[in-house]
Amino acid sequence: IRLRSNTSLARVEAIHFLPHMVRPGDDGPYLHLATLEDIAASRQLKNLKHLTLIASDLGDIGCDVLIQSGLLFQLLSLDLSYGTISEQGAMSIATSLQTRHHCLRFLNLSSNSISAGGIAALNATKIAIEHQDQLAEGEYFYVGDCE
Repeated sequence: IRLRSNTSLARVEAIHFLPHMVRPGDDGPYLHLATLEDIAASRQLKNLKHLTLIASDLGDIGCDVLIQSGLLFQLLSLDLSYGTISEQGAMSIATSLQTRHHCLRFLNLSSNSISAGGIAALNATKIAIEHQDQLAEGEYFYVGDCE
């Protein structure tokens, strides 16, 4: 709630959350949907251009939050790598980018759970997309998986 009304954030252009990877035995990722919801609901972040939320559980609902809040359309770069986004989230983003004016130039969805159809839809947006190492749905990266 403090983030939503914090006027000192008016000049912030970049937010980068880069937690360490989840370790076996951890309860889950360190970044949750609530983090994105707070950022998206902030009226003070109108100058935000770069957002990095890696190793999160934002998933397809997070994609909807980005779209419905309008945040997706003001960003120049968005990194949601090492997450839980599936084809549904990828298709929602792709459709929105093809039907609405946006500023996005780079999108990183590497190491999520996006199928070839979702990747093709994203590539059709003609923005720079990074999408290596897609996982089976329900899989998640752990420490050591990237070595």
